[in-house]
Amino acid sequence: MLIAVLLALLCAELFFRATGRFVPTAYKKSAIPGLGFEMKNGFVFDNGENTIRFNSEGFRDAEFTVKKMKNSLRVVCLGDSMTAGVALPLDALYLNVLEQMFDATEQKVEFQNMAVGGYNTAQQWLVYEHKAKKYNPDLIMVQFLMNDLTYSYPVYQGESSIGKLKAFLGDHLRLYNFLSFLKRGIKANQTTELINIDPQTAPISLEFFNAIFDPTAPYFNQWTSQIKKFGELNRSGTPTLFVIFPWPIYAGMDEGKAYPYYCIHNQVKDALRKEGLNYVDVTPELMSRGNIRQFWVSSDDFHLNAEAHRIIAEVLFRELRSSLAD
Repeated sequence: MLIAVLLALLCAELFFRATGRFVPTAYKKSAIPGLGFEMKNGFVFDNGENTIRFNSEGFRDAEFTVKKMKNSLRVVCLGDSMTAGVALPLDALYLNVLEQMFDATEQKVEFQNMAVGGYNTAQQWLVYEHKAKKYNPDLIMVQFLMNDLTYSYPVYQGESSIGKLKAFLGDHLRLYNFLSFLKRGIKANQTTELINIDPQTAPISLEFFNAIFDPTAPYFNQWTSQIKKFGELNRSGTPTLFVIFPWPIYAGMDEGKAYPYYCIHNQVKDALRKEGLNYVDVTPELMSRGNIRQFWVSSDDFHLNAEAHRIIAEVLFRELRSSLAD
C-alpha cells in the first residue's frame, strides 16, 4: 500500500510537471529597501505551453547590455504582470512586437522589459533607481493598471525552520504546491465565478475603485507622491511616458455594459498632467473591438492575450514613432 501511495504521488508530480501546473514560485526576497520581492535570477519554468525564462537580473527578457546598439534608441519599460506576460510566448508581448515594428523601419529602437508581476508604481520607481538607470534609457515607459495604487504583494520567505522547509518544498515539488492550493481554497472557500464576488469589496466594480482612488485616502496620495518622482525624472531630461491599460474585469461585462472606469482613468490622467507627464491610454482601442473578455488569456485568467498585445503595440507604435523621432 505504501509503494502504491508513493507511486501515485510520483505520478501526480510528473503530471503537474508535464502540464506546467503548480510551478514553484519565481519570487525571492529583495535586498533593495522597499522593493519587497524580485524575480529569481535566471529562473526557468514550463507553463505547459511555453518555456518561460528570466534573465540574470530577474526580468523576462534577453540579457541586457549597458552599451547601446549603434544608431539605436533604448526604451526601458516598467510594469506589472500585464507587461511581463508569463502566459504568453516572448515574441507575442507588445514590447517585442513593437521592436519588430521598428526593425522594419529605418528607426531602430531597443525595448528592455523590466516589468515584474505584482509590482505597483512605487516598486517600479525603485526598479528605475536601482536597475534601469544604469542602462541610460532614452525613454522610460511605465505601464499602469488600476491596482498599481495598492499595497505590494508579500512574498513568504520562511523565517522559521518550518517556514524554510515549506519554502524548500514549494521550490522543488509541484505536488506540494497543489496541496497548498487546495488548502487555501478550502480555507477561504475561494471561487473564480464572478457572480459570487461581492462587488462592494472586490475589484470588479466602480464602488471598489472609487474608494481606492479617493483623493483623501492614503492609497491615492501615496501614488501621487511616486508620480512626482517620475515627473522630476521627466523634467531632468529623461522622457517618461505612462501607458494606461484597462482593468479587464467588471460587473455586467458579459451583459454588454459599458466600461465603467473611464472616470478613474481621467483621474489618473489629471495627476499625470499636473506633473507634466505624457500618457497613452490603450483602453479605448481595445474596448472598440467589443467585450474585453475576448482579450483574456483564458476563461479564468484576465491577463491580456496575444491579440490584445498586438493591438497595444500598434497604438504605441503610432505614438512612439513620432515622439522618438523628435
